[in-house]
Amino acid sequence: MEVLKLILVLGESLRGRLLTYDTLSQRFQELRLPKVPTCQLCGDKRLPHPLPMPVQTSRAASSVLSGAVDYPIELSVAEARDILSHSSEGAVIIDVREPWETQICQVRGSKVIPMREVPEKLDSIPRDLHLLMMCHHGVRSRKVTDFLRSNGFAKVSNITGGIAAWADEIEPNMERY
Repeated sequence: MEVLKLILVLGESLRGRLLTYDTLSQRFQELRLPKVPTCQLCGDKRLPHPLPMPVQTSRAASSVLSGAVDYPIELSVAEARDILSHSSEGAVIIDVREPWETQICQVRGSKVIPMREVPEKLDSIPRDLHLLMMCHHGVRSRKVTDFLRSNGFAKVSNITGGIAAWADEIEPNMERY
């Protein structure tokens, strides 16, 4: 409903507030969310968009334009596990989820760089390793994969299905959310 209200410019948006609904008591509660001045999403120095989207037409074009022909843009969790255990060139999982998410579960040895911090940390991201991007289900990590490839990183692949698929297929005892 919020999206429709914003698109149609109708009613009052919930910007700065959170509306909760308790189904047991059939009650709504409104919580005010204060702005954090240092937050890049809502504060005084906010970015227009967390990650600029690359201008490319297709996945195949993305791979060719970035020179990443040997590095597929998408990998299954099984392929990622095999690359991590057998890669002679070196590979690392970059987990782009938020800290509260990685506190619940995380692949051992992965490096955490929340999606919103990737643009400012480009210089610290290794270019010599095969970067295996991961998030919860693979959507955010795919955006980061495209962003990194458009910024000259050739050895970047997205892990489809993210940590949810990893927990289903690789580590069934992993905590889930």
